[in-house]
Amino acid sequence: MANALTKIKADALTADLIDETKLADDSIDSEHYNDGSIDHAHLANDAVDGDNIGDDAIGAEHIADNAVGLAAMAHGTDGQIITYDASGAPTAVGPGTDGQVLTSTGAGSPPAFETISTSDTLSFRNKIINGSFWVWQRGTGSFDTNDQFTADRWRMVESGGTGVVSRGTFTVGSEIAGSEYYLNYNVSTASDYTGLKYRIENVKSIEPGTWTISFWAKHTTNGPNGGLIIRGDQNFGAGGSAGVSLTSPAAITTSTSWTRYQKTVTIPSISGKTIGANSYLQLEIGQGSDATSTAWNLDIANVQFEKASTASDFEQIGYGNELARCERYYEVQRMNTGTGGYYAHSNAATGNTRYHNMSEFRCHKRASPTVTLVATANVNTPTLFPSSTHIGLYHQSGSFYLTCNHDTVVWTIDAEL
Repeated sequence: MANALTKIKADALTADLIDETKLADDSIDSEHYNDGSIDHAHLANDAVDGDNIGDDAIGAEHIADNAVGLAAMAHGTDGQIITYDASGAPTAVGPGTDGQVLTSTGAGSPPAFETISTSDTLSFRNKIINGSFWVWQRGTGSFDTNDQFTADRWRMVESGGTGVVSRGTFTVGSEIAGSEYYLNYNVSTASDYTGLKYRIENVKSIEPGTWTISFWAKHTTNGPNGGLIIRGDQNFGAGGSAGVSLTSPAAITTSTSWTRYQKTVTIPSISGKTIGANSYLQLEIGQGSDATSTAWNLDIANVQFEKASTASDFEQIGYGNELARCERYYEVQRMNTGTGGYYAHSNAATGNTRYHNMSEFRCHKRASPTVTLVATANVNTPTLFPSSTHIGLYHQSGSFYLTCNHDTVVWTIDAEL
């Protein structure tokens, strides 16, 4: 009888003769199913869950676009961001704290939330205007007079010595930190404190604490006698407290190759000081108290002064920005192109027979400036009335006009400290 039952064919069985109650557990496995014989219609709801799916059994090609929404994702921590680690596996970063920003940590590691450093990442951190020696409105040399302005905002100090300041140009491809120019001070006879000086407007703008001055420099044959010294003074303005000298850092020994140097200085507190008009912080770079007269030659570039304990990369802000900042203190106005011409004139009297005209400055000056007329005044010479925004020209009884050749100076406008 048992042998006979093994000979029963499928077509001899009536439909539904064999149901699940007549099948032993696990009596039918995968090799007894025809391909495609089990589809969604034959699966009960929730019949297949995570326990029935092997690892990596479902690839990306089996998931429709937008099939997995936010509701289907595992919960995380508020403020975290999903990224990838060095092995390519997903990982969560964060959360950071209030005010932090997400920054790259380079290849091979996930990004991180970090605090912005206000000392080395914010624009205009350099308190030196024209530290790149890009702007030379007074000409490019040769300057040879004590306390004379050279590059904009920079004065030469001979202090009993003699020398010449001029602009140097880097050869193409050798520029440092994007700067095209440098300042050269060729000292033929040195003296104590021969060097350069720079004034930062408003002593209150330089808060107490540690500051770093940095620059690139080299010498040709000799550096300053006794080494290159950095000096500084707080000047509290007209009617203000007595000035305070900064403690100078150790001398710098320069070489014949361009090298970046940096020194820290401590700015004292101004608490209790009386501050008058035109206060400033003065910085000096050059020979110190050594009175040796041996000649020296110094090239200097990319001077930066910032509130930090170490120097950051030199900050380039573009020629237009640098020029505009320089023109707050000094501006040159020139004749337009042509063979000559009228720059300012008046030939129509007002009711009380006064003749006048006006010219605006390119930017608001630090203070009411000194205006020096360079062009030729014709018929009558007008009286000049400058303000911080413009210059008025006036004559009591007659007309006037100014002439000069094209692209030459009409007048200079000086509001330097």
